[in-house]
Amino acid sequence: MNGQSYLQTGQTTCHDILGRRIPCSGTGQDGEFFQGKPWPQPRFLTVGESVIDRLTNLAWLRTADLTKEPVTWDQAIKSLEGLNQDRKKIPWRLPNINELESLVDAGRHSPALPQGHPFLEVREEYWSSTTSMFEPDWGHFYPGRPLSRLNALRLTTKSCQSCLF
Repeated sequence: MNGQSYLQTGQTTCHDILGRRIPCSGTGQDGEFFQGKPWPQPRFLTVGESVIDRLTNLAWLRTADLTKEPVTWDQAIKSLEGLNQDRKKIPWRLPNINELESLVDAGRHSPALPQGHPFLEVREEYWSSTTSMFEPDWGHFYPGRPLSRLNALRLTTKSCQSCLF
């Protein structure tokens, strides 16, 4: 792999099993190699109530909590339908799990977003559109367990849309 077909993680330091910072040389951790597509500077461009991620060309709502309270997966989908009634252009949708993970800076936490990110009302967990082909009533969310029953768990809603430049 040439290192450009996937994104850098944002990790710039290395840690031992207890989470203590250690020298990176010989660890094989992301902080040693910086593999992947580098992040543009600035990474995000704020346009009105949207944020364009210049790394992935995805647009995100700047307010990261659309529903203002935890909701089921079905409720998350319905909240996007309401948002899209007022819009005639590219519709908003739930991001898939890879799109959600593309926002993560593995070198940060609480929130695990790149330094200087422009998002407002950031929460801990978000629904994704990714479901399980083995259990159709299970879906992925970020972060946390990889799968959860779609109507048993209440999480917040984040939306995105694809952008063409």
